[in-house]
Formats: sequence, C-alpha cells, structure tokens
Amino acid sequence: MIYNSILKSEMTSFLEFLKLSLPAEKTYQSYHHTLSELDSFLCKTNLFEKKLESESLSQWLDEMNCHISTKKSKLSRVKRFSVYLSTLEIPVRLPELPKKTTDFMPYSNFTFNLLRNSSAKPHRL
Repeated sequence: MIYNSILKSEMTSFLEFLKLSLPAEKTYQSYHHTLSELDSFLCKTNLFEKKLESESLSQWLDEMNCHISTKKSKLSRVKRFSVYLSTLEIPVRLPELPKKTTDFMPYSNFTFNLLRNSSAKPHRL
C-alpha cells in the first residue's frame, strides 16, 4: 500500500488499524481500493493541506462513472476514514450521501395499455 497524497501516512495507519480490527479480507480490500482512488484524486487536485472538504469529495464522487449505490459505498468508507482523521484533529467536512434513484416502474393499467397500444405486438404464448 503506497499512497502519495498529503494524507498518505494517515491512510496507511488507518488501513493498518483496519487490518487488525476487520475479520474479512474482502472488506479490508474494499477500503484499500477506495482510499487508493481518493489518494489519486487528492494528488491530482494538488491538496497541500491536511484536510478533507465536502466540495472536493463531491467533485471526486461526481467524476466517478458508476452506479449511485457504489458511490454511497465509497463515501461510507471515506466517512469511517474521516472519523479516524478527526481523532487526529484533521479537519473533515463530508458531503451529503447521494440520493438513491431507481428505474423501477410499477405495473399498472396505464403501463398495460401503453404496451397494448404500442406498434410492437407482444408474442403470444
């Protein structure tokens, strides 16, 4: 685990703590992966002060091309990391968790009529 941002020593020590406290290797790996992504982002944005701001974390999330639930998972891991940073008196401000959206469309008579009146005819069984 090699990190390069201004928070590299905190990330390393946080992961060492997690390795001792988390029973599942997969959970540890997910934290490592998320912190690696955050570290790359912090390097790219040239953060020179030990802090995490909600604006920069929002920008990090916005740049991700993934489902909203993945963003929420990553932010929840960063939230746990931020608690650790707070114990070290490093300022942290987190953005709100992204709102979960769904593409679920409940079945209704309207949907049935829409399908029945469409140009595409359903196959009969």
